[in-house]
Amino acid sequence: MHDSEQIKHYRTAITRITRRAMMVGAVLVGSVCGCGGDVDSPETPEVEQSRSVSLRIVTYNAHLLPGAAAGVAGERGAAKYRAGAIAEQLVEYDLIGICEAFDRVHSQTLIDAFQAGDPDRFQVAKGPKRSGRRLVGGGLLLLSRYPIEESHTTTYKHSSRFLTSGFKADGFAAKGALHARIRIGDDPHAVIDCFLTHLESRSKRARARQIKQLAEFIELHSTPQYPIVVMGDFNVAADAPNAVEQNGNKTPYQRLRAAMAHNDRQLIDVGSMFPKSRGGTSDALAEDGGGRIDYVFVSDPQATDASRLEPKEARTLPLLDDKVPEGSLSDHLGVACRIEFLWPVATSRE
Repeated sequence: MHDSEQIKHYRTAITRITRRAMMVGAVLVGSVCGCGGDVDSPETPEVEQSRSVSLRIVTYNAHLLPGAAAGVAGERGAAKYRAGAIAEQLVEYDLIGICEAFDRVHSQTLIDAFQAGDPDRFQVAKGPKRSGRRLVGGGLLLLSRYPIEESHTTTYKHSSRFLTSGFKADGFAAKGALHARIRIGDDPHAVIDCFLTHLESRSKRARARQIKQLAEFIELHSTPQYPIVVMGDFNVAADAPNAVEQNGNKTPYQRLRAAMAHNDRQLIDVGSMFPKSRGGTSDALAEDGGGRIDYVFVSDPQATDASRLEPKEARTLPLLDDKVPEGSLSDHLGVACRIEFLWPVATSRE
């Protein structure tokens, strides 16, 4: 090989070695500084996890009637004592829906007993106020251990009247529904829309119209993003456990559930978890509890976009008390349940 060709060969070899060294160096620098194509950037993506909290929920018809109505609608003694005792029995719950807190004095006694000197113990939302021909308000109270971000009420337009039902007509009271948006945590999805109602007791026709208005109220103040709770005294008897539809005609209970469907899914009746031997709620002294007319309904877990409610257990509360002449704190039983509330949260990947 001539000297010129040998020099050319060496130069070519040196050039190849230099290029390879530069490529290796670039790769090493990229891996150190994190700027290579296959290396994670400093802004790591978020991973979706979930959080949960166990909620204790109860609804109770307190039978705290105004003095003028006590002798007509069913007198029950020791009202002041009962108001305080009801709070003592239910104070351990997180979300409390009270119906028939009609008497203003006893209603305030009830609230004061729940707060027990601490105004921050519960937040309180109240139902429709007295208006027009209504002699008293709607008697609804919602107490929450969690912050209430907003609340709304509606008074039912249709109700039984004196001409058809005498002094027992529901039209004397501003019966209706109450909504409260409750924040369980700081995350965007940690919210529940809660509804409390007391439906017509005398007229089936008026009650059917009230159910329609209730359904519209729920639709107005709910969203697919948040699950809902609907509770109270519905005055609609539950079907027997093995009841089936006949000839395509739905029962009043089935029509009620269909009307309140959330995001095209029927609500879950937590009362289906009751022991069959005592599932009634209308008669605290009856062995079986009477008819089941008080309810806690929750969203189907598949009816919401992110967060969900999962019922875990439920029971009725007779709240018997020998200090009350009639033997119990109310003529109704309470409906109590434990619900698991789960919602997604975004956390940075480590």
